[in-house]
Amino acid sequence: MAYFSLKIKATSVCPLLTHFVLTLDANSYHLDLAQDKIIKDIQNLLAKHKKVGIFAINDNVASYIYQTALTNNIKVPEQLSIVGFDNSPIAKKLKLTTIEQNTDKLAETSGKKLIQLLKGKKFWSIKYLFLYL
Repeated sequence: MAYFSLKIKATSVCPLLTHFVLTLDANSYHLDLAQDKIIKDIQNLLAKHKKVGIFAINDNVASYIYQTALTNNIKVPEQLSIVGFDNSPIAKKLKLTTIEQNTDKLAETSGKKLIQLLKGKKFWSIKYLFLYL
């Protein structure tokens, strides 16, 4: 089972994740990040499932979940797998799995598309479906 720590734009990562999220949509779960709530939520999930996976909206949230889990004797990655998003220094320091965003390419493409839009050019093409969970 995979669970999501926050609402995410699933397909901004890649088409493969789009398929992954679509197939697991009925089993997605929103975790409350308040320390007492998140531990109860994770413990409840572990009572129902042998292993739980969390895709966090960013590496800071992933590191918070990781440190909170360890403090509460939840074994990472044996019981709880955590994936962050943005490849920040905290992820490297804690050796967390993370998805790197190419922020230079995102900024460049966004700027070009904005200029096209301001010039009245149409550039919309459907390559990815954006989901909000």
